[in-house]
Amino acid sequence: MARNRGKQLEPTLYASWGGKSTTRFLRHRDAPNKVLLARRHQKLQAVIPAVSLPNASEEKADPAHADEVYDACVAYLLEKTRERQKFSLLFEENCGYGFRRNLWGLKPIGLLFAFAGTLATGWLAFNFYRTRTAIPLLVVVCGGINFGLLLLWIFWVTPSTVRLAAEAYAERTCHRDRCVQC
Repeated sequence: MARNRGKQLEPTLYASWGGKSTTRFLRHRDAPNKVLLARRHQKLQAVIPAVSLPNASEEKADPAHADEVYDACVAYLLEKTRERQKFSLLFEENCGYGFRRNLWGLKPIGLLFAFAGTLATGWLAFNFYRTRTAIPLLVVVCGGINFGLLLLWIFWVTPSTVRLAAEAYAERTCHRDRCVQC
């Protein structure tokens, strides 16, 4: 359920970021460091000589086609780096991205349960207080945990935290020496 919901919302994330992180890491128009981009392209060209990577003017003339080429390169790299032991860092970054994406997909449900738990323990605590009975430690602890979870769902499970993981994954896929030496 979590994965399905995360995958369902993934296009929304990509649209808000300007495309997949792996694709953006290969674009000329998104490159903050042209030297690093040239290195990525050079390594990709060495690994996939049959594919002609677009230069900056070709990308500008047809950005959709350039993105298709970059996506094809990334798909190739991912197929060549499936071996978990050899590419453990890439696998870990992919798991981290998937986990955060799926959490973001479950955010409405998580918020609902955390809010309901906070409300329920608050109501219990209020009733103990109203009857001048000591509030049990369990009610206080459960209330604190539910409130903490509510804050976590509100402030940590966001598209920004998913993007951090996506960019770390993209960097491992498109940049690190070990990942592109298939």
